[in-house]
Amino acid sequence: TANPTVSKSHKGKNGQGKIKACKKVEDHKKWLLNRAEKNGFQLSCDDFDVVQNKWKVFTKQGHQRISLLSVTFEGILTIINVELFRKALVNGIGRGKAYGMGLLTVIHV
Repeated sequence: TANPTVSKSHKGKNGQGKIKACKKVEDHKKWLLNRAEKNGFQLSCDDFDVVQNKWKVFTKQGHQRISLLSVTFEGILTIINVELFRKALVNGIGRGKAYGMGLLTVIHV
C-alpha cells in the first residue's frame, strides 16, 4: 500500500513543485514501475495490479485534516539488488509513510 504522488511544476515559494496524487490506475502502476529499480526490484505490467484505491482522511495536531490517496498493489516482483530492496523493505517507499503507506509486505514463493 502506497501514496503515489508526483511533483508538478509550480511558481511558488523557492520554486518548489506542488505535490499531486496520481488519480488514475495507469498512473498508479507507472508510479510503482518508476520506483522499482531504484528500490532493488523489477516488475512488468503483467506481474502486478492495483487491487484497491481509496482516499483516507487523517487529523493532525491542531485538528488540521489531511487527505491521502491509499493505493494497494498486489503481484510478483523480482529482487535485483538485495541491499536496495532491504532498505525499501525497512524504510518504505514514496510519501505517506508516516500514515502507514509505502510499506512492503513480501511473501516468498
